[in-house]
Amino acid sequence: MPPTGKRHRPLLPLLIFLISQVSWAQHTVLENSPRATITFIFGSDTDPAHPLCSLAETYYRHNTSEKTDRVITDRNSLLEALADLAGNPPANGKPWGVINLVGHGNDMGVMEIPLQAGGDKTTASTLSDAIKDGVLKPVPPGILDERSEIRLIGCCLGKDVLLLELLSKGLGHTRGHRPLVRSAFASHLLNPFQEGCPKLGRRLELGIEGF
Repeated sequence: MPPTGKRHRPLLPLLIFLISQVSWAQHTVLENSPRATITFIFGSDTDPAHPLCSLAETYYRHNTSEKTDRVITDRNSLLEALADLAGNPPANGKPWGVINLVGHGNDMGVMEIPLQAGGDKTTASTLSDAIKDGVLKPVPPGILDERSEIRLIGCCLGKDVLLLELLSKGLGHTRGHRPLVRSAFASHLLNPFQEGCPKLGRRLELGIEGF
């Protein structure tokens, strides 16, 4: 039987050190691993001249550089998409990376996507009311953070800066740890998925962090 007692206590700091190194290595691997990405496509195309939804589905399923891990087409509201993010977190334990929210918009920067299924279109006003009423709440810890990026893809959705700010503020717990919300400004960015268009990321020219 090996000896026991005070003579072997110097081994304890060494053991603690080794355990800490393993934990640090696991943390480093986790931080350096890619984040999961996802695309939600809302609604359908009513104007054949602007097939945003159908083009987006093909783009995010098959484009070599922009395709996401999941493409969801059967959600009917922003709250349903947020419930999916929280209810099906990435398997690697990290918060979500890029989250594309694709839907038609209008020249005023109004999202055709409703906040709640069957509800009105999403505007800065409806988001503000939803935050005040507790309808739009921060997602659970570990789902989104300051390195998560929500991209609103649709006509002129970046025109209403307040909408972007409120979406970030409504989803994040504290300032400095809220997701980045980005969108394009001009209406000519309606279909950035067609052949010959620059890379989508270059068209997302407006980035807003909630405060």
